[in-house]
Amino acid sequence: MAQKQIQDPASLQPIKPTRIYTEIVNQVLMLIKNGKVGVGDRLPSERQLAQQFNVSRSALREAMTALEVLGVVEISRGVGIFIGPNGRPEDDGNVAEKVSELIAEVGPLEILEIRGLFEPGLARLAAARRSEADLAAMDGMVFQMEDDLGHGRDAWEPDWGFHKAIATATRNPFAELVLDTLGQRMQNRLWKLMREHNFEAMDRGRRYARDHRAILEAIRQRSGEAAFRAMHAHIRLIQADLEADQTLLQVNIAEGDQLHPASSVVKSRERGTG
Repeated sequence: MAQKQIQDPASLQPIKPTRIYTEIVNQVLMLIKNGKVGVGDRLPSERQLAQQFNVSRSALREAMTALEVLGVVEISRGVGIFIGPNGRPEDDGNVAEKVSELIAEVGPLEILEIRGLFEPGLARLAAARRSEADLAAMDGMVFQMEDDLGHGRDAWEPDWGFHKAIATATRNPFAELVLDTLGQRMQNRLWKLMREHNFEAMDRGRRYARDHRAILEAIRQRSGEAAFRAMHAHIRLIQADLEADQTLLQVNIAEGDQLHPASSVVKSRERGTG
């Protein structure tokens, strides 16, 4: 028996690996499409969502941040996560297209992962090669970050400037090139919004500035191992903050709440309760 041949190979599409947060986003959109939740409805707590999706809180937070960027959800600190104005079934096609565009961007957790692998090595190398001018540049960035935080200003420029100064101190142009690429990736919408939420906890910026001081002192003392450990601990702290982040903290919802039944969603009339 003759076997059938695929006449149009172009009709087959490459299989693309999906990110965890992409799967979460798609499931939430499916709930909206199926009428399980609607505009103004509140989703279960962050902890419950993470358990039901069987994902880490950081992955869940990345997904909720993506949905917030698109206006599908609204996040109210200390109150909950609500379906936003773009969370309507009739908008499904339009939102799905925007989700595809957003997914093409590198996620914040992926950026932090590669930074955790790359930047401790830069700190170690900078400790061996830094000049007095490099130390002055790093010190100036830490001082500016502390000053900006103290006056309630956005401290992103000196924050990232400190890391760029370390790359410069390695005397390796490729180190600077890689860090510039990471910096460009951190201009995307997901990173900006996640960073904004992360800094809602006022002590975090100050802790990160103290980390910078510790890294600077290790580099000043030409202690490569201490600089490596301090930078590694710094990146891990940021990751841990995102993992345990309470930005998405909900008002208490009964332990028995489930994501899928429509009855589990608290309606918008309860939104103001605490």
